[in-house]
Amino acid sequence: MLVFNYFENDSRVLKEAFTLAENGYDIHIFSLWREGIPKTETLKENVYLTRLDFTPFHRRVMGTKNFQKLKTLVYKKKVAKPSSGNGNNKIANPYKNHKKSLSTLRFTLNVINKFFNYKGYYYRTKQNLKQTGLVPNFVHAHDLNTLPLGSKISRKYKAKLIYDSHELYTHKNRPFTTPKWFDKVETRIEQKHIRKCDKVITVSQSIVDYLAETYSIAKPTLIMNAPFMKKKMPLSDENNLRVKLNIADDKKVVIYSGGIAFNRGLDKVIESIKYVPNVHLVFLGGGDKGFKNYLQSVANYNEVADRFDFFGPVQSFEVTSFVQSADLGVAPIENVCLSYYFCAPNKVFEYIQGGIPVIASAFPDMELVIKSNDIGLTFDPESPEDIAEKINFMFNNPSEFEKYKENVSKISDKYKWENEAKTLISLYQDLS
Repeated sequence: MLVFNYFENDSRVLKEAFTLAENGYDIHIFSLWREGIPKTETLKENVYLTRLDFTPFHRRVMGTKNFQKLKTLVYKKKVAKPSSGNGNNKIANPYKNHKKSLSTLRFTLNVINKFFNYKGYYYRTKQNLKQTGLVPNFVHAHDLNTLPLGSKISRKYKAKLIYDSHELYTHKNRPFTTPKWFDKVETRIEQKHIRKCDKVITVSQSIVDYLAETYSIAKPTLIMNAPFMKKKMPLSDENNLRVKLNIADDKKVVIYSGGIAFNRGLDKVIESIKYVPNVHLVFLGGGDKGFKNYLQSVANYNEVADRFDFFGPVQSFEVTSFVQSADLGVAPIENVCLSYYFCAPNKVFEYIQGGIPVIASAFPDMELVIKSNDIGLTFDPESPEDIAEKINFMFNNPSEFEKYKENVSKISDKYKWENEAKTLISLYQDLS
């Protein structure tokens, strides 16, 4: 398995690796290494992780510290500590990319950085395989940034090649605008290598259809990011958000679970709470400190800071256990790229496994899950008023809310990793 990240919290890869190991496969994961994390780990019986240590060319030339300073200067805006009270001016989102010159600079630095990092990762992976004598039967490339390497390795060792597209990579969320020529290059790279794959896996039906139509390939296999059902812990003081955050009994708890990051509509959800007085909002997950400061400032400005909390992050297998202590789950993804518009985020399935109704952005795959199972409502993610209207409807109409909650309990067996695991194992067995 090829993964181009530090492999610290990649729940999809872990679920797939553990599932395959439980069914007799030896899994070797190759990812990136940085200071402070181990270079090798045995994650489970027959699941081995190797984090590759290398210094790419541009960091050797500039020096790692100097390059990091440049990267911080280009990507980060100074975000003040959140003010304690309401201000006169609306809080500006420092993570929105307003200046074309800044966007161009970020893009250029990103391309240079990624190119030399890819080269280093690709070289060290091939070198490790050669030194250890490891001969793969399958090469499982996670996302487009590992697919070219996966293609080369699979040809060399005559192994089966599996491409696991975690999102619509050529239309992903980025902190800069990409030029058209770059989009074409990326598309051509995906087109070249996806046609060499023995199997293609992805996460939503819309992306299944897009990849099949765009590249004229057989429809990829849909394996959704559903959580394990069997791993949810019973509700106790240890995983009860009301207890942990001292939330009053008369408040309904609305939860967002997932990465606390830009373009996920989180500021709009915070703003919506000022229209819903009986609600306490919790963001369950980790995120950049500067962005969290911005969100706290939004809460202060809208005078809802006393009804808003960050909590976590928690381990991926613990999320549904905390979710069950909330009343309503929200998935407010913004339509900033096609990958987001086509998403079927695991947070929706975490809410289902946590036994709570869902409100989410009115995007095709989330609407399909919510409306076909009648477990909640959808909204315009750009409108705090519309988000508030849906929250108010849920809590002001007890019979409707109970209907949604009952319907959630009926489909807990439908959206769970145990089902997706069967599809994954069947796919591997078909290739054996």
